[in-house]
Amino acid sequence: MKTSFSSVLFIFMVVFIISSSGEAGDCYEWWTCKGEEQCRGKCKDEYKGIGKCDELSPGPGIPRGCNCNYHCKYPPL
Repeated sequence: MKTSFSSVLFIFMVVFIISSSGEAGDCYEWWTCKGEEQCRGKCKDEYKGIGKCDELSPGPGIPRGCNCNYHCKYPPL
């Protein structure tokens, strides 16, 4: 039985896509910052991540935010 190169390549691509679909990635959450300790604590407790408050407010009347970066199984597209 003779197999063409394109058939073999197609099979490898399908296997790669299926195997890589469950890989973990980086995700983030954001909420209003109520202090560095609260930001770090909530991020660590709820997401096992690293939380840090924004250094500056994004604009007048807009509160600083807590950025929580964590490792997740299904990262957003």
